[in-house]
Amino acid sequence: MLFTLSVRLAATIHNLLRAAPTNRLISVLRTPRGLNWALPTSLALVPIYVFLASMATTLLESGGPGWVNLVVLTCIWNAIKFAGLALLSPCLLVRRRAFHDQMDLMSSEIFPSS
Repeated sequence: MLFTLSVRLAATIHNLLRAAPTNRLISVLRTPRGLNWALPTSLALVPIYVFLASMATTLLESGGPGWVNLVVLTCIWNAIKFAGLALLSPCLLVRRRAFHDQMDLMSSEIFPSS
């Protein structure tokens, strides 16, 4: 029973996190159409999230409320996600272009132009 409850809780949390705005943006940027925009978007958003985290940390150091710690963690986590996407997107682009080149080569062998 405990295992069933933990699996259901994990599934519920997964479904909630899937609808988070940054996770939806990353899903769109990993599609073939959005992959061209993944690197510029990531390079723009990582410094913004780091800056927001540093501003929230400054607010905490000056005696801000404790819930701002969650804002700091969220900003740092989002910066890590977009930094990972920035590192991964060139590899995905190369793989996609290699696949399309291979498909073009195969189609030219099957249907040669006279």
